[in-house]
Amino acid sequence: MYQNLFTPNVITPNRDGKNDRFEIDNPNEKWKLEIVDRYGRKVFESANYANDWGGDDISSLYFYTLISPTGAVCSGWVQVLTVK
Repeated sequence: MYQNLFTPNVITPNRDGKNDRFEIDNPNEKWKLEIVDRYGRKVFESANYANDWGGDDISSLYFYTLISPTGAVCSGWVQVLTVK
């Protein structure tokens, strides 16, 4: 587990500038990110995540795995709520 890493558990990609993306608090490091849906299907992957995944405007529960440059793993879930 990576120490002191904040990851959101809810995002609302409605383009209001608040919680629109899955943003980690240490974007200067080259994190690998994989996001899967509740059926285990990969919906997003990045070898150098740049805080740019917003759930593709699909409300659902997703599970993520972040791997730090040192190999530390952080995993959890994020709920995407599309609020119009």
